[in-house]
Amino acid sequence: MNRFIICLLALLPAAALRAQEKPRTVFSITPPEGPPLVLVDSLHAALNTLLLSPYRIERMDVYKGKEALDRYGDKGKYGVILIHTKPNTSLLRMTEILDRFHIPPSDRQLRICINEILIPDPKLIVAGVGDIESVEVVKGRRTETLNETDSQERFINIKSPAAVKK
Repeated sequence: MNRFIICLLALLPAAALRAQEKPRTVFSITPPEGPPLVLVDSLHAALNTLLLSPYRIERMDVYKGKEALDRYGDKGKYGVILIHTKPNTSLLRMTEILDRFHIPPSDRQLRICINEILIPDPKLIVAGVGDIESVEVVKGRRTETLNETDSQERFINIKSPAAVKK
């Protein structure tokens, strides 16, 4: 778990910058035993759905083992990462993102991608207000395997900025 935490802290800024590099690659920083509980200012998130500039983070607290279980019960069995943002940081959930970028109600049932990578559980998306470049309905997406490719499928793509902004 210690190695995971160190890797996470090292990868957060790099992950934001790599999101726009070509070719895109899918990588995971989930430890082999399971994903940790991630809370951003008390909002439940997942590491792969976090669109938050490192400049908006005031501090991170990490709990593991008995301390995580004592504090968060079974939800903390794989560890807990608490991300505390700086004052006046506004966070958005999926519905607020769709509202802010004027996605029509008729398209809101479409599957969600971040930078063309499918997100299995979009309700875990947490984004800083300035950390989304665009949200649009597009056709086709990149997939991990060719059998998943459907160039006619429409989906909502959330695009993060190419460079991290302060």
